[in-house]
Parts: sequence; C-alpha cells; structure tokens
Amino acid sequence: MTPAQVLVVMLCFVLNMIDGMDVVVASYVAPRIIEEWSVSSQTFGLVFSSALVGMASGAMFISPYTDVIGRRNMVLFCIVIVSVGMLLTAWVNSVPQLALLRFFTGLGIGSMLASLTSLVYEYSPARRRNFAVSFVLSGYPVGATLTGLMAAWIIPEYGWRSMFYAGA
Repeated sequence: MTPAQVLVVMLCFVLNMIDGMDVVVASYVAPRIIEEWSVSSQTFGLVFSSALVGMASGAMFISPYTDVIGRRNMVLFCIVIVSVGMLLTAWVNSVPQLALLRFFTGLGIGSMLASLTSLVYEYSPARRRNFAVSFVLSGYPVGATLTGLMAAWIIPEYGWRSMFYAGA
C-alpha cells in the first residue's frame, strides 16, 4: 500500500473509533443522568433507542448520497453532524432533548459507518482490501473499549457532560 492509502485507512480507523465511542457513551453516563434528573431507567431506554434509530436512518437514507457528493465530502459532513450532536448533548437538561440529540448524532454515525467502509474499499489495493476494511471496522469496538477506560477516569472527576465534550 502507498503511504497515502495507509493514511486513509488509519484516518478511517480513528473515525470509526470515534463512532464506537459515541455509541457507547450514553451507557456510561446513564447512571449519573438518571440520578441527577431523577428519571427511571425505563425512561432512559428512549435515549438508547433513539441513537440506534438515528444510526439506521443515517445508513439507509443519508449515506446513499455519498455517490452524489463524494466519499470525502460525506465523511466530513458526518464528522460535523457527530461533533455538533455531541457538543449540544453536553448542554441538555431533559430526556426528550437528550433523545433528540442522540438521534441526530446517530444520523452522522450511521452515515459515517457506511461511507468509511466504501471509502476504504475504494482506496485499498485489491490484495489488501479485505484486511483494510476489516481493520477499519475494528476501530468501532476499540473506540468503545477506550471509552469505558476514559469514562472511569473522566466522569468521577469532571461529570457526565465532560464525556460529550471529549467526544465532540
């Protein structure tokens, strides 16, 4: 692989790590939010579901426009959606606000997942294509795992909102 191809694969891996972080961050902050806002854990299920619905919607309805605007532009667009969604999530004060922003952020995550896969597939040489795509997809659980380690340190020290600032 050329240095440019390696760079693309590595950047996509990191972006997929961020996607993994964003998906699981709600599960790490949920106990603190439930306690702070005095809501039931069943009510919080709406938050988890809205993020997944957003991801599915983004993958099905936004990522097909990748062929229209280009892979790079779609990935940049998704980065903006995820970053803005994460940043605004740090300022929410209710479950409906949180659910809405998790849905919005999910749109970017779902679109990015699909776009990164096709971007890496196109940039990689045929001999390395399967490895490159698999490597990029492994960024998702790596990011989710690192988020758990981050949460153990950041949440007690700086509060649950800090996890969303870090993600943004």
